[in-house]
Amino acid sequence: MIKQFIRIISWISLAILIAPALLFLFGKIELDQVKIIMLIATVAWFITATAWFTAKKA
Repeated sequence: MIKQFIRIISWISLAILIAPALLFLFGKIELDQVKIIMLIATVAWFITATAWFTAKKA
């Protein structure tokens, strides 16, 4: 159950990494906002992906 939740958060954080780049490309957000959002999403992805791949199979 927890592993599925971590996997979902991992995929969501990867999607969040793509969204700000597209929003910046279309002029919807500023570069500083892109940097902050992508930094937070990257940290979230590294934490969840590490937990996802190191979790023991049940």
